[in-house]
Amino acid sequence: MRQLCLCFEFHCPVVLRRYRFFEINNSHYYYDDQQTAELTEKLVRQKFLPLVDLLATLSLKYAQRFRFGVSTSGITLKLLQHYQPYFLNIWKELGKLGGMEFLADTFSHTLVPFFHPESLPQQLELHKNLVEEIFGEPPRIFYQHFPFVSGNAEVTAKRLSPGGIIAARRFAGNGRSGKERNDNSAGLDKKLAVVDQPLSHKLLEIHQKEHASNGVVQARHFLTCLEGAANPAAPRILFFNPVAVDGAFSNRRGVFWEELIRSWLAREECRLVTPSEMFSGSPGEEAPEVSASSNGSPGMKNFWFQNHLQQEALGELLKIDRMMPDPDSRMAGEDWYFIQDMDHLFFMNSRFFSPLFAGKYFNPYNSPYEAFINYMNILEDYSGKLEKGKPEFDG
Repeated sequence: MRQLCLCFEFHCPVVLRRYRFFEINNSHYYYDDQQTAELTEKLVRQKFLPLVDLLATLSLKYAQRFRFGVSTSGITLKLLQHYQPYFLNIWKELGKLGGMEFLADTFSHTLVPFFHPESLPQQLELHKNLVEEIFGEPPRIFYQHFPFVSGNAEVTAKRLSPGGIIAARRFAGNGRSGKERNDNSAGLDKKLAVVDQPLSHKLLEIHQKEHASNGVVQARHFLTCLEGAANPAAPRILFFNPVAVDGAFSNRRGVFWEELIRSWLAREECRLVTPSEMFSGSPGEEAPEVSASSNGSPGMKNFWFQNHLQQEALGELLKIDRMMPDPDSRMAGEDWYFIQDMDHLFFMNSRFFSPLFAGKYFNPYNSPYEAFINYMNILEDYSGKLEKGKPEFDG
């Protein structure tokens, strides 16, 4: 049986306001509410709603045979609750059709727990509670979107998510030898699956080009790539992020998905599975062997701490996280979860200002340095507030 696990990512960033140096220790409100509202509305209208409409259409057409996973941060759900509650209602209606499963994730869209895994339990608990509150069922499979950096963090993650872990990339080994890592994480790979990054990137490339007249041809070509897997018995895990696609998620882009799903399900030996089904298998069947190949380098190359501005800002974030006097304090301030969104680090990457990115992706700043100064001012104020006493919980 050939299994395909499709996962769709949804993320809305919170926009920070222009926070000046003289406001430090005088003003503790950090957000540009108008820009955040406008950006959230735009993302819902142009990208999220068309994709959810497509998923609903496929769910109705193929009933329980169309199955998929969803990844979203708690911060995104909070912003949707506040600014676009009608979209959450539509999303909940999609859930009632069956086949949709949420992945466990950090409450923030953040790097912090992957450097300080002691903060991971609180992040996962907040996220689980919010998903269950909105959609009625808690997530069971953890999506590890960034390699862990410190200690035996992968073992901690396995303990917190016994259902299994989907990793964006293979665990980097945390600086230990391969033998030492294997000794300390025995049995981990039985519940670890890795995203097929090359095919996920190919999905994005197809949508970037938007071959309006040959979406069917593109789908058939992509299906050929799926069939060429080195280990056809291992489930293939694909992630698609509509925010990464230029422009709106148009109906013409949906042609590709409709043809891909139709062609895949038309084959008797092929099925779509949710993340938890991928690990557990069907009743009466043995659990499938889950692919743990890296599909690329396990290195730490990324967009979030390539330059010295990002590295300094991340260092300050981690310093603040270490200042939390006890685990409960991590749950105490909603501000902390909003300001550690890794998009704030993304804006400090000089690539945002290259012709490839300029004008295509939202960025409220005119330069990486402006993004850095604004963010560091906010972190300095928050750090000072934390030193004076625990921040009050707003939510």
